[in-house]
Amino acid sequence: MNSDIDAIRTLLNPHDPAAGVDPAVSGASLTAILGDAPGPRPVRRAWGRRAVMFAGAGVAAVAIVGVAGVVVLPGHDEPGTKARAATPPLLTYHGSGSTRARDVLLRLAERAERRPDTAGTGRYAYVRTRDWGLDGQGDAKGETSSAVIVTTSEQWLAADGSGRQRYEYGPPYFPTEGDRRRWEQIEKNDGGIVAPGKADHRFGPHGIPFRLAWRTLSDNPVTLRKQLYAANSISDDGQVERLVDIEHLYSEQPIRPAIAAAALRVVADIPGLRYDGTTTDRAARTGVAVSVEWNGPDIPQRYTLIFDPNTGRLLDSEQVLTRAVKGWNVKIPAVIGYTVFLKSSFTQRLDPPK
Repeated sequence: MNSDIDAIRTLLNPHDPAAGVDPAVSGASLTAILGDAPGPRPVRRAWGRRAVMFAGAGVAAVAIVGVAGVVVLPGHDEPGTKARAATPPLLTYHGSGSTRARDVLLRLAERAERRPDTAGTGRYAYVRTRDWGLDGQGDAKGETSSAVIVTTSEQWLAADGSGRQRYEYGPPYFPTEGDRRRWEQIEKNDGGIVAPGKADHRFGPHGIPFRLAWRTLSDNPVTLRKQLYAANSISDDGQVERLVDIEHLYSEQPIRPAIAAAALRVVADIPGLRYDGTTTDRAARTGVAVSVEWNGPDIPQRYTLIFDPNTGRLLDSEQVLTRAVKGWNVKIPAVIGYTVFLKSSFTQRLDPPK
């Protein structure tokens, strides 16, 4: 399990969205949180999404956040307070039938490798995503607070680890009033995340850690699978973590057609993979979806990847809680995380590509 803040970001790493949200789902607050308003925020990619353990200065919390509310789980400092959780709407899938996921992905891989390479060239690998998630911050005295914040992330990453990260934070939603008070006090006394607001950071060499970007990745699926596995030290979620590997691949850099095709072939060979059909993702794009189920003790979940049916590139990832977990005030099945990949390319400048 990662350390405090990283562990929080590890679960709820999702992004943007929301054209095409079901109008039956909670009105104003859902629209405000999921609205596809433009904005930026740095890429804080998590290596594996799982239950969030937020521990610090004697405060422990496990939390799942929802779009129009939060779920406060046992162990928080205000156990009597539970907000009604309004999670994002489930995506709707069509036309899965008896089609095998492997067949779909292998055909898509053939299509992907014939596509023109539009990633461009340049000093920086640029990736823009949209997330909603649980953020945490602390002060010098060890006081900690957490909040649900919708953000847009942009990252410019050079081969030497220099670059830029830019964030735009939406309004914070707090698990408890105690979190709100502590958050505001930390902002006042120690700085930290200001939400709503923006943050923009420049880094010199070795300033941005990365694992896969600027590596020589193989277009041989057997070799690529080994490279992805080596970059992800978390393997306790089995097949789910293999899908997370693909998400990591796309989180740091643009993916060229040959590597996109190899990645699809890697996914095609994951045991237990299911084809869910076509869907419209949270940025209103059509995609083909595959998923695996994991029934582990911590977070029983269905993990879904959605690919562009023309380019084979990853559009969206979805994490759905499939079985009730004690203390989690959500209706099963419940979306507990998603990530939308909005744009990526190589660029010579520390400005958003055209």
